[in-house]
Amino acid sequence: MSEATGSAVTAVPSQDEENAAVEGVIRHHVLALNSADEDAIAADWAPSGILVDAFPPFVWEGDSPTRKWWRDLQAAIGSAGLTTVEFELGDWQRIYVAGDHAYAVAHAKADVFGPELAVEARGTWTFVLTRSGEQWKIVSWNWGGPPNTPVRR
Repeated sequence: MSEATGSAVTAVPSQDEENAAVEGVIRHHVLALNSADEDAIAADWAPSGILVDAFPPFVWEGDSPTRKWWRDLQAAIGSAGLTTVEFELGDWQRIYVAGDHAYAVAHAKADVFGPELAVEARGTWTFVLTRSGEQWKIVSWNWGGPPNTPVRR
């Protein structure tokens, strides 16, 4: 309570704090992806969302789009003789927070490995988030970039 007014005082986060909170959710999401933890992956998302990626069917939306996307990703890499995917965020290009909404863009890479072949994907990862109470939740992400590069191991 403020002594002068007798009313509750709520600290407003700075832009740097807001940006760090958004970045933290996205970094947690990448760790969950790299750990293949489907529950943690889904927990970073709002109840409904849309996910766009560079493999068929290219878009996943509605309830639990990450679970559908994860299933399709595993099928796609498995059909190519690959077994493991590892994501990495590069430099942030932009984080923009406007009230309860955020837009974040980073350079990123995804390396997919198998016993005889690896595939390198480089691109830009764009996220849209919304604040749910005190937490940021992902409502959309889009992967975009040049064609993947196969590499013999």
